[in-house]
Amino acid sequence: MDRSLRRSLAQRLLALHDVRRPLVLVNAWDVASALVVQRAGLPAIATSSSAVSSALGYPDGERIPAAEMLALVARIVDHVSVPVTADLEAGYADDPQGVANVARQLLETGAVGLNLED
Repeated sequence: MDRSLRRSLAQRLLALHDVRRPLVLVNAWDVASALVVQRAGLPAIATSSSAVSSALGYPDGERIPAAEMLALVARIVDHVSVPVTADLEAGYADDPQGVANVARQLLETGAVGLNLED
């Protein structure tokens, strides 16, 4: 994804954050569910670590390898035109530097937001 498109998606996601009204995101766990969310007219898509893990046959709780989770997020991003934010569980690392590294890898997928230990 080119830098200008990523910036545009990030700005769109940021603009959805308004103190006057809550931002409600619908979770997707694969490309098909992400497309349903997009077709419903929602302005952004989130992923659910539990749903993603379950869809890929893993128990929740960072049992899915980070590389598989990142690859799934990349596939979702490649098939939708709205901002995508991803659930990174506890960051798939034991230290802040490791979490930052995984967050950078996530941003390289084209996702423009993340949450840690919701």
